[in-house]
Amino acid sequence: DFNQALEAKLLTRRRAERLAEIKIAPRFAWDSPNEEANVFRAIERMKKAGVPHSHFKAVYCLVGFNEQPEEALYRMETLRSRRYLGFAMRYQPLDAKEKNDYWPPQWGKQELKDFCRYWNRQSWLGGISYEEYRAGRKPEGQLSLL
Repeated sequence: DFNQALEAKLLTRRRAERLAEIKIAPRFAWDSPNEEANVFRAIERMKKAGVPHSHFKAVYCLVGFNEQPEEALYRMETLRSRRYLGFAMRYQPLDAKEKNDYWPPQWGKQELKDFCRYWNRQSWLGGISYEEYRAGRKPEGQLSLL
């Protein structure tokens, strides 16, 4: 297994075939809105090479790097609408002294925390929308996670 995401634009038909031979569960990176076509093209190439839809564990989405919150939300919602799991990877500058110490100016501190918490806990929170989560609604049968 790969311990990181693959860059979708570099996946050729031949590489997809070779990766399918080793039966991995591929993960791709979708770091900016302009990479959408590359991500879904790579997924389709992997499917054509014989990797079933159920083997796509996650698409890693870089969050908080030169983007507005609405752009990150679009990527995550697009993945969910196509039945893929989006995983929010919070941007960390190379010179960060502590984990999660950087706050992009276009994101509020609580907003970024909530965003990552919601999208990275879809097995618990997938039954409610992001807007409902932000408003404080709990999923049925769950203790409060807020």
